[in-house]
Amino acid sequence: MPLLRSPMTPPRLAPDAPLFVVFNAASGRGDAQRTRAAIEAGCRAAGRPLILLTLDGAHAPAATVERAVAGAPDAG
Repeated sequence: MPLLRSPMTPPRLAPDAPLFVVFNAASGRGDAQRTRAAIEAGCRAAGRPLILLTLDGAHAPAATVERAVAGAPDAG
């Protein structure tokens, strides 16, 4: 029997709503600073505000993700 899925309705975002990114600087093989700079430059070029939350080992990843999820609805 096929699994039936209902399509999700994407949220409506204000055009100037910030993009929340949880950034794990320790993952991957590349240069974290270069990756961070590329994300920031891309958002700037698109005119999109950015809230970049970095996982730094000092805080539990879940707490950082919760901060992003909690802040997003208030941001637009």
